[in-house]
Amino acid sequence: MTSLPASGTTEVVWLNPSWFGYPVVSGQPVTWWPYSLAKHASAPAEGIYLHWYSTANTLISSSAQSDLTRPLVATAPNDAAFVRPAVRLKTKGFFTLGLSVLTLGNTAAALLAAGASLPVGEGSPGFSITGYRNVATPENGYYRDIALDLVEVTSNAVG
Repeated sequence: MTSLPASGTTEVVWLNPSWFGYPVVSGQPVTWWPYSLAKHASAPAEGIYLHWYSTANTLISSSAQSDLTRPLVATAPNDAAFVRPAVRLKTKGFFTLGLSVLTLGNTAAALLAAGASLPVGEGSPGFSITGYRNVATPENGYYRDIALDLVEVTSNAVG
């Protein structure tokens, strides 16, 4: 970040590659923690946020927390269909945002207990389809059984 607006802060928002935000259901707890930022004493973050949106992509409300040393756990409000996690930065410069976790449910205790062994690739991992089956159900060709065999891709390195 090379400049700040007049407010003195700016937000970095994590976007879903397929939808307006990450799908949620009203009343569902969501946990958000950009833990790589939390490990740095000079973290430029002012706070972490969950922005809740309707099916019309309209902002409903936001949940915020200034303590980066623990995950933000919030419940999706009524009419929420999507959530967009964000970090509000307060300093100019170049920063590595590093690893972060967005999970459905309250997983704060498990994340804090995991320490340095937090899972890589959880949340929105890349998958490769290695097997595919599409078969009509017996006695009714209108319905089909579809199966996909997925393998999580953790590296493109060969050998």
